[in-house]
Amino acid sequence: MSTPLHRLFQVRQAEDSNRTIVTASTPDVDRYGDIVEAPWRLEHFRSNPVIPWGHNYDQPPVGRAVAVEVRDGQLEAEIEWDDGPHNPLGQLVAAQFAKGMLSTVSVGFYPGESVHRASLPKEDPKHGQRGMVHRDNELLEISAVTIPANPKALAQRGLEVPESDLLQRWTEQGFRAQLKDELMDLLRADPEVKALLEALHLAGAAPAHRGFWSS
Repeated sequence: MSTPLHRLFQVRQAEDSNRTIVTASTPDVDRYGDIVEAPWRLEHFRSNPVIPWGHNYDQPPVGRAVAVEVRDGQLEAEIEWDDGPHNPLGQLVAAQFAKGMLSTVSVGFYPGESVHRASLPKEDPKHGQRGMVHRDNELLEISAVTIPANPKALAQRGLEVPESDLLQRWTEQGFRAQLKDELMDLLRADPEVKALLEALHLAGAAPAHRGFWSS
């Protein structure tokens, strides 16, 4: 199976603070010269509308899409964040979107058809010296992410980011470090959890986290 492609886009907050309106894809030329255009195949996504963090499929999602559709060639969705106490990562992501600390998402998809732009007739507005036109795309997921890489289109557009891309890995590593600190703060504030972990640490069953045992 081929590796799914990703795109980053800007979002806006819905009236409900627990939800965010997403312009997830537009048929514009991106930084790599690619064009991702409608139609979109949405039936599988609608049956499993998960919103992961950073295209990480090994952990529970941080939300779900309560609506997704194509309007005027643009893929749009409304995200409901899973910000309950059972999901600290979902709480953190939801809070940062609400505050504007996070403001972008990325779609993962499989292209149904890919055509080199250079192979198109020169009179075709999609013709170009580099890049592909991706059509009839199957939407796999919409991820919350950190860094939109297209400096010319911060309001809506971003950059294709393969999962193996160095920028994506750097983003995920940086977030893991931040999340670890946030979780340790939450644990440190719970006397029962702290007492249990301290007992495990003294028994040699759990390593100490730097600064965790300090008051």
